[in-house]
Amino acid sequence: MWFRRGRRTAARTGLQADVFIAYGIALGIVLGFLAGGRLDGLSKIRFHWLPVAVGGLIVQILIFGPLESVVGWAGTPLYVASTGAVLAAVIRNIRIPGLIAVVAGACSNLAAIVANGGIMPTDPGAAAIAGI
Repeated sequence: MWFRRGRRTAARTGLQADVFIAYGIALGIVLGFLAGGRLDGLSKIRFHWLPVAVGGLIVQILIFGPLESVVGWAGTPLYVASTGAVLAAVIRNIRIPGLIAVVAGACSNLAAIVANGGIMPTDPGAAAIAGI
């Protein structure tokens, strides 16, 4: 396997990841309201290169999900390329308020992945707490 954790781990922690993402979405909505925003404002945002961003995310979902056991050696370059594609789409839209922080985080993630041979490093203690 081209990365450290197997399919059983991903299945076991899938619910935890879903809940974590839900917390992030809820927090974003609350902070948006506190900043004077409205949900209908999202419909006015023009996000360029959306297919590039969505494509990159779909590739990651596939290589860490249903195709995990078959990607083999291609996993690392697919992971780096898909992360780069999402980063490129976010950089293209940097004028959207808040995306400068997303660009900073995405650059940091990509740098860590590339510096560690295509694997996002994890702290062993944090992985143990998360059950992975």
